[in-house]
Amino acid sequence: MYRIRKTKTASGAIALQVVQYINRKLTIAKHIGSAHTYEEAQALRRIADDWIKQTTRRQSLFVKSRQSSRQGLTLLDKCEYVGVRYTFVYEMLSQLLHRFELPVSVINCCTIWS
Repeated sequence: MYRIRKTKTASGAIALQVVQYINRKLTIAKHIGSAHTYEEAQALRRIADDWIKQTTRRQSLFVKSRQSSRQGLTLLDKCEYVGVRYTFVYEMLSQLLHRFELPVSVINCCTIWS
């Protein structure tokens, strides 16, 4: 898996590299460039992201733009709470109590929550 690495150079610039960790060793796959300003660093980061996408042919897990992230968003004011049931927990606790042969009164006290 490729990652983007930022390091400071001797001249004070920020070098962006695409690296890969193999057997706990750092391997530089591609040197993207050096940036002296924040804007240059952002541009180099986009170039590095594009290089990783083209090389690995994998889609990014995180959405980059704000507008595209709102398309799959569920609005909470449009949702309705219908309740929650804890039957799984009740069944598991009941089976554990039964397995350890605890008295029936202990099992019956749990039926209040079901």
